[in-house]
Amino acid sequence: MKINRIVPSLLRQGDQVSVVAPSGYVKESSTKSAIAMLESWGLKVIEGKSLYKREGIFAGSDSERLEDLQEAINNRDVKALICARGGYGLSRIVDKLDLSGLAAYPKWVAGFSDITVLHYYIMKQVGIPVIHSAMLLNFGRGNDSVAVSSLRDILFTGSSSFQWDSDKLIQGEVRADLV
Repeated sequence: MKINRIVPSLLRQGDQVSVVAPSGYVKESSTKSAIAMLESWGLKVIEGKSLYKREGIFAGSDSERLEDLQEAINNRDVKALICARGGYGLSRIVDKLDLSGLAAYPKWVAGFSDITVLHYYIMKQVGIPVIHSAMLLNFGRGNDSVAVSSLRDILFTGSSSFQWDSDKLIQGEVRADLV
């Protein structure tokens, strides 16, 4: 069964983005600079209600994380949903998500690690492209400036380029959908 691809609009200054933690917990001190960076891009950041909650290794209970994620998906004004971190926990709630709000109000969903479960579910159920990218917890850690720049480029321009040097590859150019 082929699903038609729905591509979210590119972001513009003033757009709203939701930041949620559907898996592991984060400390506010770990995300302040990343949220400030998103705001410096001209974005209005909406923090999920359970973003800084902690229940064991999770950012709140399953129902709290599900509610945050569902609220961000259903919000017609949110143009992108950026996950604060991965870890473990999304697989406990992903099958309870109603993605009809995402089909009605397409938005970018960014993250990696445990967030890959959400990416796959969205691509399979709705056909919206997702972004495997740095998350808030990774902004400012190590050598991630290329990853953060790539996220910004994709969100605002719809493109990014990847280059690497290798003596094992034939020179050329490839254009394709990445999964």
